[in-house]
Amino acid sequence: MTDYEIVRECLKGNKDAFSEIVSRYKNLVFSKVYNAIGNYEDTLDLSQEIFVKIYKNLERYDPGYSFSTWVIRIAVNHTIDYMRKNKIKTVPIEESEYNIHHTAVSPEQEYLKREDREKLNSAIDSLSDKYRLPLVMYYSQGMKYAEIAEVLNIPLTKVKNRIYRARKMLKMDLERGEGCE
Repeated sequence: MTDYEIVRECLKGNKDAFSEIVSRYKNLVFSKVYNAIGNYEDTLDLSQEIFVKIYKNLERYDPGYSFSTWVIRIAVNHTIDYMRKNKIKTVPIEESEYNIHHTAVSPEQEYLKREDREKLNSAIDSLSDKYRLPLVMYYSQGMKYAEIAEVLNIPLTKVKNRIYRARKMLKMDLERGEGCE
């Protein structure tokens, strides 16, 4: 069955059909939320809230658009609301460079890298939502420009422009404050 056929079944009152939606999209929702907030327990709670919201709003789904994009939009908006209420930092930057290369890093080098990550996170958090959200969606969550445009409901050119400007603002901010290497 297609997503739209399942949605129609749900709207007819078939509650079992919604379990198929949850099954199809639980990993997508969980990963988007977890990438944004980085806390497993909160991600589980938010994911459940998001599926309740999806269920309550099924009649608003427009089959002219991808169902997965609609689900992501709800997940992202709900997560943003949660982050605003709880003042959560938006981008956890992992120590992936260290883990990938497995090189010996001195305590001083590790401290400097951590300090740089903190500066970067602080600079990202200081951006307005207008610039921070597309930047985080692109770099942290790995979304494509077109997906970001659909989720944020803005033209593709604005997405590209805002990511470009966000990067430029970050560069200026980090250069002023002895930024990242």
